[in-house]
Amino acid sequence: MASGDWWQTTFGDLDYWQWEGTPSPKRTLADVGFIEQTLALPAGARLLDIACGLGRHALEFARRGYQVTAFDWSEPFLEQARQKAAEAGVEIAFVRGDMRAMEFDTGFDGAYLWENTFGMFSDADNLAVLRGVARALKPDGRFVVSNNAPRTIGTPGRTWRGDPEKDEWVSLLEYEPFDVRQHRNSLLVTLWNTRTGERKQHRWSTREYTFPEMTRMLAEAGLCFAEVYGDDVDWSDFRADGDPWPFTPAGFTHRSAQRVILATKGR
Repeated sequence: MASGDWWQTTFGDLDYWQWEGTPSPKRTLADVGFIEQTLALPAGARLLDIACGLGRHALEFARRGYQVTAFDWSEPFLEQARQKAAEAGVEIAFVRGDMRAMEFDTGFDGAYLWENTFGMFSDADNLAVLRGVARALKPDGRFVVSNNAPRTIGTPGRTWRGDPEKDEWVSLLEYEPFDVRQHRNSLLVTLWNTRTGERKQHRWSTREYTFPEMTRMLAEAGLCFAEVYGDDVDWSDFRADGDPWPFTPAGFTHRSAQRVILATKGR
């Protein structure tokens, strides 16, 4: 099992993206379209992108005229995101910080936490993240959070990524046995640089919450559950070539691989 501070090493290294991969522009447009529609954002709304990474969603929202604040712990990731924003000619407020201690106060119409980032910490710290979201939102503000559905967890195995004949980096992903006591999913990633021989390892570990656990945590944080969406595996042919996930309420079934929850802040 990964130690509690694994994320500092993983997210402090730009080579993280060598194994995580950067989604296609088509995927980004679909993600943003779904988030935009689900949050029901008014024109020019203030929007908080939590754990923004390289800023692919923040950039597209800024292009659409929203006032975006992009928040992340990783300075290397933020530096790349700033550069991309400058190249695109869009204004984004980039803020570095720990999402367990966000200090925003009732300024945002909407917020989102995407790409399975929620759940990295202890239960108490994960709740602190949600409480920070609640503080950041205006009354009636909306929040969407995506994470794994139970179907995708619990199977150990090894997967290679990359072609040593063509790619500078290749990676070995080793899925650890699911921790049934902590209800955590963990992954060890070994990266090799085929040109220099450099080798490094990163970890990933998340607390996998059931749907009832998530709704209870949201309520405890001051957020009201509104809707849940899923990507029922009936859509597997549609996304076989890497197309985006088509999230729908009807798609949240026992066969879903991904889950998105919408919550609102009361008055």
